[in-house]
Amino acid sequence: MNLDNILDNILDNVNKENETEKESKEVTENEEVAENEEVTEDDEVTEHLKGIREQIFEVHDIAIDAPFENFENPKTQVIYTNDGRYLGTCGDKYKSIQPSTFLDQVVQSVEGCGSDKFDLTKLTYKEVKNGCEIIFRLPLGNSTWVNRNGKSEDRQNFIDFRTGFGGTARTQISTYEYRLICSNGMMGWAEQSMLQAKHTERMNAKALLFCQAILHLAESIDDTTELYKHLDKVSVTDKEIDAFARKLSKINLTEDMDKVSTRKTNIYNSLRESIAIEFARSGTSAYGLLQGATHFTNHVASGHGEEYILARSGAKTNALAQSLVTAMV
Repeated sequence: MNLDNILDNILDNVNKENETEKESKEVTENEEVAENEEVTEDDEVTEHLKGIREQIFEVHDIAIDAPFENFENPKTQVIYTNDGRYLGTCGDKYKSIQPSTFLDQVVQSVEGCGSDKFDLTKLTYKEVKNGCEIIFRLPLGNSTWVNRNGKSEDRQNFIDFRTGFGGTARTQISTYEYRLICSNGMMGWAEQSMLQAKHTERMNAKALLFCQAILHLAESIDDTTELYKHLDKVSVTDKEIDAFARKLSKINLTEDMDKVSTRKTNIYNSLRESIAIEFARSGTSAYGLLQGATHFTNHVASGHGEEYILARSGAKTNALAQSLVTAMV
C-alpha cells in the first residue's frame, strides 16, 4: 500500500470517529434538553399547586358534649373551618375529608390517567356557599358546531372535582360547560356525573379512585355535542313551549294562569322571555328550549350566577330542563 492510500485511510478513520463523537454529543444534548423541559414542567405544576394549597382551609369535626355532667352526649358534631366559618351540623358517623387531602387525590388521579388532555397548571379552586362546598376544576378543551340558525355554538368544557362539608354535598366529579355565545354555564348532564359518595371515613377513601371516571367524562364531551346537534333538529310547538315553561315554574299544565300566584307567574314570564331570546339565537327547537332555561338560571333568576347553577336551586332547574328536552327526542 502506497503512502497516499495510508494517509487516506487514516483521514477516513479520523472523520468517522469525529462523526461518531458528534452524534453521541447531539444525543446527550437532546436528552439533557428533554430532561430540563420535563423538570421545568414539573416545577410549574408544583408552583401552581403550591398557590392553590395556600388558598384552601382546614376542616374540624367537633363533637358536641352534653351541657351537664352525667348527661348523655348527643350523637352530633359541628363542622368548622380553621378560620372560624360554620359549615354545618352532622351525626357522629360523619367524617370530613380535608381539602388538602382531596386536592392530593385529584392530582394523583389526574396524573394516573397518563393523558395529555389534562394540564394541572390550569387547575383552579373555587369555594361556594361560604366554603360549604369546594370545586377543583380542570379544562377539557373547547367544542364547536353550527346550529339551525347558522350560529356557531362554541363551548369551553371542564371537569369538576367537588366535595362538601357539614352534610351539604357528596364527593363527586362531573362535567361543566360554558357557552360562549351567551355566557351560559351549566353542570354536566345526569349521565356525566359520577362517583357520588357520602362522607364517612370508608366512603371518602372509595370516592377518591377517580382515574376511570375522569377518562370517561373526558370522552363524553363528543357525545354531548352530538346530543345537542340532535336536539337542534327537533322543532317545538307553542304547546310544548308553554308546557316546558310551566313545568320549570312548577305550574300545573291545566291550571288557569289567572289563578297562578304572582311569584310563579313572574318566573313563567321570565322563562318565556329567556326562551324567546335563545330562539332568536338558536332556533325554535328543543335545543333552544334548553338554552332558554340556562339563560334564565344564569342571567335572570333571583340569585342567578355560577354558584346558583352549581350548588343552589339553579342546578335543579337546569337538570329538569335537561330531562324535559331529552324526552322530546
